[in-house]
Amino acid sequence: MGKSPVGRGASKALGIWSLGWVMVADPQKAGQAARDERNLAPGLWLYAAFLLASTVFFAAKPYNFPDSTAAPPQEIQDFLFWFRVNLWHPPLDASWIVLLLGLLRWFKDGRLGPRMLAAAAWAAVPGLLILLYSNLKFFPWFGLALGTAAWLYPLRPLLRGITREEWFPMALFMVALNALGLVILLPMTVCLAGRWREAFMAAQIAGGLWMLRNGALGIRELSGLRLSRAFLAVLFSLFHLVGLSFLLHFLGLPSSILKAVFYG
Repeated sequence: MGKSPVGRGASKALGIWSLGWVMVADPQKAGQAARDERNLAPGLWLYAAFLLASTVFFAAKPYNFPDSTAAPPQEIQDFLFWFRVNLWHPPLDASWIVLLLGLLRWFKDGRLGPRMLAAAAWAAVPGLLILLYSNLKFFPWFGLALGTAAWLYPLRPLLRGITREEWFPMALFMVALNALGLVILLPMTVCLAGRWREAFMAAQIAGGLWMLRNGALGIRELSGLRLSRAFLAVLFSLFHLVGLSFLLHFLGLPSSILKAVFYG
């Protein structure tokens, strides 16, 4: 079904700036670079830079921008607050990578339409579980916990047999993809300084779509799937991550895990 996901002929060791540039400008080349383990350190530096820049940015941003009707927060959202929020990023990003690997296996074979509908139904399960938990007294906490485990169980056969040559480049690419987050913070900072609410929201939306595009192109390069299948794997893995975050919150984790998902 296309190119081998573990070919090494085009891999190349890059510095931090070079890896960041190819992530932004040439995601296919970034996918090739992710096959080279020498690019792990630059990728991790990009990831750390994004987390630091994101922490500083949201600590400086007023709570009611761009939503002027937002209620005052219950605690001061300073640097330490957003630092604690961003501590959720590594486990959440690791979860995203696992979900992505499973969904890449799911979309690898079979007719695309039925596979897409099944993935959509799978992604909707967390909402149903939370609805039951919130409205039915006979569906207690352990019912939600068991439902979460059952929802995640189909990943087990999908992930069986995945080798390091498959998961390592995917993980490195997804970590380094945060270079786009650094770039997106630039127009958001300009909009914040000018108090341009509509432009700020537009920059957020455009940035999210940009990350989906570059993510799908890079994952296509690594997986050998058609672009449509790679895009759906990335998109539905993100939906699954959001669902998992809400389930974990309702199971007792603090709301900061949701902030990490929606503001990261």
